[in-house]
Amino acid sequence: GDTAGAGNDHESFVLFEDGAPDLTYVWTATEPGCYQVAGIPDDDAAPMALFRGDSCETLDRDWDFSVTSALGTFLPEFNIAGVPGKAVYLTVDGNEFESFGFDLIIVPAEDEEIESYVVDHVFPASGGSFSGTVTSDDYGGTGSGFPGAKDILVSWTPDASGCVSIDTEGSTVTDTKLVVLEEDVCGGSVHAMDDDGGLGYLSHITLDVQAGVSYIIVGDAFSASYSGEISINIAVCE
Repeated sequence: GDTAGAGNDHESFVLFEDGAPDLTYVWTATEPGCYQVAGIPDDDAAPMALFRGDSCETLDRDWDFSVTSALGTFLPEFNIAGVPGKAVYLTVDGNEFESFGFDLIIVPAEDEEIESYVVDHVFPASGGSFSGTVTSDDYGGTGSGFPGAKDILVSWTPDASGCVSIDTEGSTVTDTKLVVLEEDVCGGSVHAMDDDGGLGYLSHITLDVQAGVSYIIVGDAFSASYSGEISINIAVCE
């Protein structure tokens, strides 16, 4: 594709500038499975971002963008769970007003590309609270802290559908991030995320969950300079 002549229909809270041309595609898998999506700009130096959602209104649910550093150029890519009959919306966006050409590639993910998460705690179906000391950087996907930021991972399978509140209040790590993954054939797809929606620089998410669906909740420090405990609290919305 090429963003030449495209409008600016997607405005993100992420790093990419307002006014940059973008294109949105709709894809539906013909076979169930985990698929890898990658964006390759014709010019490696062209800043490029990929966004994923279940509709045009949820395109910031998952994203990745190109980064050029002394280590090389890293292109945007992520895994998505393909479900026949379920549409996936993918937007190609830029960080400059200039247009650019690109290839958008969707292929079945290799086994080694599928995430496997080890959790620190399993919540009861009713929710509750858990505090854990951050000791390693196990999650590096969308919504995570800077590289090296330590985190805790917990799992939760609610027994009732509805609105829930998840926060990191009570953490001794004073700047946190929260990511809620819905477990699937790719290990987990981003369902919701937050940075500073709680008290101070703590995190808070309000979202709808489905009974019987398993979620992985990541409590992450903002950067590698933070240590201590992160608390994760799950409660029904008031």
